[in-house]
Amino acid sequence: MVCEPLTVYPEEEFQKAVVSFIEDILRKPAIPFVIIQKSGLDVAVFPDAAAPVSAGRLFEVRAYARQRMGAVGFGNGHGFGSSPQRFRVSLV
Repeated sequence: MVCEPLTVYPEEEFQKAVVSFIEDILRKPAIPFVIIQKSGLDVAVFPDAAAPVSAGRLFEVRAYARQRMGAVGFGNGHGFGSSPQRFRVSLV
């Protein structure tokens, strides 16, 4: 028998840990940055204009706690859906 998971939405807790980790990394060298959460992707990190780096970073946070047996939900299982679509880049 499979037991019910204790944490129903582990991604929320994992995302908090990821954001805290990113903040710690960027504060040590005093890189000015902005973190935006839940705006299409789970976490977006953008450096301030005065920062020594210019590229933003986008994160889709996934965690597995047996909600779907043997799988972490991403797309529709055939490589399509809103999650995979966000990572496709048009080179046109």
